[in-house]
Amino acid sequence: MRKIIIIIASISLAIFILGLANKSYTLDINKEKSRNLVIQGDESLMAKDFNSAKIFYKMAIQFDPFNKEAIEKYENLIKVTAPNSKVDLSVFENLSSKKTTPSEKNNTTKSPQKGQAPKKPALEFQGC
Repeated sequence: MRKIIIIIASISLAIFILGLANKSYTLDINKEKSRNLVIQGDESLMAKDFNSAKIFYKMAIQFDPFNKEAIEKYENLIKVTAPNSKVDLSVFENLSSKKTTPSEKNNTTKSPQKGQAPKKPALEFQGC
């Protein structure tokens, strides 16, 4: 009886560990899919296909809800393409193939010109 309990416990532990390993792998795949969807959204945006870009960014957020880049681009695209607003793509200044790190972005900020108030930093998504 004791051997049967030990065998059942061992099998249960092995199944539990394999289940955790599978989840980790799934999370990595979802983040990769999210990154690829952001790239596809950027390509659609450069081609001025705004509806497709919205779909790609929204799908990227669904695969990785903490992808700040996807959230920011989706929100900016919604603002830019609002019914009564003029389409101004200047908010998407980093659509080039070169990706910048957050420290590089901070180094390239311009100081306000004389007579202008400094810009407030945009609120960042903090997660749950």
